[in-house]
Amino acid sequence: MSDIISAVSLIFVIIALTFNNQIKEINIILDEPDYEKGMNESRKHQKNKSLKILIVKAIPLFLMFFVLFLILLPKAWELISESNLSIWNFNILTTLFLFIEIIILVFVIYDISIIINLIKKIRRLG
Repeated sequence: MSDIISAVSLIFVIIALTFNNQIKEINIILDEPDYEKGMNESRKHQKNKSLKILIVKAIPLFLMFFVLFLILLPKAWELISESNLSIWNFNILTTLFLFIEIIILVFVIYDISIIINLIKKIRRLG
């Protein structure tokens, strides 16, 4: 179990660093105010830029976290089904593994919200 946690932790750190680098550019696009309706060329440029960020950064980021979540889900389900709920007498490795899986799920949900916001922005600029 400790080998699995070590491997998952390493993969999670790499993906989290990628997330940290990508989220800056994604937030810049999301925070950028929409151009006025009369500024067709600027709106088109902003729409293309937003679409590029969606395809090149947001969707791959989501897929990385989602695939990692799906890979770990069977083991997490097995651990949950075999374990007993005990406040003082618990296995720390099992708890850490499940905690990592929950954190990955939070990132998956956050990435879905980012993708939805980018799609809304692209449609507004449409």
